[in-house]
Amino acid sequence: MNRSCSLVRSRLPLALLLALGVGCFGGGDSGDEPPEDCNCGDPDGNGTDTGDIPGLWGEWTTTFGYQLFHETCGITDLTPESEGWINNSAMTIGGYAPDGWYAYFDDDDDEKFYGVVSSHGSVSFSGRHMRRDGYEAHVAFGGLVFYDEYRGRDVIEGFGYMGLDLTGDGNIECEARGEFTARKSGS
Repeated sequence: MNRSCSLVRSRLPLALLLALGVGCFGGGDSGDEPPEDCNCGDPDGNGTDTGDIPGLWGEWTTTFGYQLFHETCGITDLTPESEGWINNSAMTIGGYAPDGWYAYFDDDDDEKFYGVVSSHGSVSFSGRHMRRDGYEAHVAFGGLVFYDEYRGRDVIEGFGYMGLDLTGDGNIECEARGEFTARKSGS
């Protein structure tokens, strides 16, 4: 399933724009099981799951904000606890390799974050989230996907970035960043 590619101009960090420039935004249909023709466990898209990079499809438990850094910009509740939608939350990943992935949190599939995965084992998602205080958050998260022997499950270890649009003009006036971790449920 291919959809037309487009990048929206924004003030996202250069590294994120480069990561997203690798593929197009796409999206598949949500559901509990991947479709039979899904290229879901084959990040390099060659048709054979070599098993060296875990499949992304399914349920994950996420944490965000360990080692959180944020600008002081008048927002007093920009903490890991205030971002419960992504911190200690349930994340569902669906879609197609390599560039048709999407993720959503706590069964809110109306608010999807679209992403790409590389054949080297990294994944990156981005999208927007409307906070309870009415500010729109421009969000990017992802990292390396691997099987963690110590935890006995597949994990995503990496980064989380959140930029807040305080004036509604599409620009980021306040930002926070911290570590992002997702642990695959049942793996």
